[in-house]
Amino acid sequence: MDRNCSQIQGNISLAIPVHMEVESPIMRVMIPILTVFGIFGNTMAFAKIVSDKRLHTHTYFAVAALILSDLVSVCLYGIHVLVYLSFEVKEDVKLFEKFFMSATFGSTHASAAHVVFLVGLRYYCVVKRIHYETLSKRILLKISCILWVLSVCFATVYYILRFHTDLDVAVTVLLFRGYLLCLPICIIIYFHLKKITVIRTVSFSRKLRTSGGSERMIRARSQIIVMSRMVSVILTSSRCRRPSIRFLSV
Repeated sequence: MDRNCSQIQGNISLAIPVHMEVESPIMRVMIPILTVFGIFGNTMAFAKIVSDKRLHTHTYFAVAALILSDLVSVCLYGIHVLVYLSFEVKEDVKLFEKFFMSATFGSTHASAAHVVFLVGLRYYCVVKRIHYETLSKRILLKISCILWVLSVCFATVYYILRFHTDLDVAVTVLLFRGYLLCLPICIIIYFHLKKITVIRTVSFSRKLRTSGGSERMIRARSQIIVMSRMVSVILTSSRCRRPSIRFLSV
């Protein structure tokens, strides 16, 4: 019995992208509480975005799509915890283990993809502001659906490589975990660096314009002062010459 339980535990530890041990009493209490709070928080945030018309913007649409994908991931994790903590069902874990593994990897991929989608949308807002304003909610919905389709394909590939090939289980899981961790981080860093570069370039060009404009204003003011002094000198000299001319004429 203990050997079967340890084997099941080892299989489940490879089942999800981020595994948290539930053997300790503290984790047995904390993980269900955190799962409930995650489900409640994501549900409330999603309902707030849907109900408040002021939040019906492109950015909050991407946030809502991200919340939905996170909600699916948290629910799957909650199912995993409930089944694992139920001693009576432990022997039957393998009945849904394959589906659970693939579905959890797919939902995690969807969450990571929607994080990249949100960061890319903010980058597009900064760099291509005019094109960003022309985006419609239908286009954003299509992008979100495409990300979910890619996530399903990702889960399917994982299922095939994990259960229908001779590849080592640890290597397969490590590759998929590395993909889920490294690729989104690299894309997010790329978008962030590009956005910072564009912001610095725009701010530098604005400073040049401002400094150039101020220099032109200073030059114009100095020229006006010089011209006014020249005119005053000319007028003064003409006034000084007029009495002398009158004196000579007399």
